Amino acid sequence: MFLVSVGVSEYKDSRFNLTYASKDAMDIVKLFEQNKYYGKVQTMVLKDQEVILENLDQLRSFLNLADINDQVIIFIAGHGVLDANFNYYFASHDIDFQNPSGRGIPYEMIEALLDGIKPLKNYYYGHLPQRRG
Repeated sequence: MFLVSVGVSEYKDSRFNLTYASKDAMDIVKLFEQNKYYGKVQTMVLKDQEVILENLDQLRSFLNLADINDQVIIFIAGHGVLDANFNYYFASHDIDFQNPSGRGIPYEMIEALLDGIKPLKNYYYGHLPQRRG
């Protein structure tokens, strides 16, 4: 099983900091690692300052290691932001909340992490308080 866990509690603009998002990202990893059902759990965690557009390639490379019978889970926690055109972005650490398209992570980029990987069982879980940009 491959688990990607992403959580942002600390933002460059500290007015938008959250209390538990990065903790939730770590807690979900612990939960799956302690569960005997999944056997070996391979994890990649990005939290707080690590959650920037440039680091999405690391997640993609990690998921490309999964084989056809592996299960893949992506968990994300942090702010979700809509721009003026109602396009959805996951708030990266360095997002400009007034201009989410600049440094925010488009939802399509998160979905694309699952495109073309070998496993047949892929799951996405998110906990995103929404903000209107």
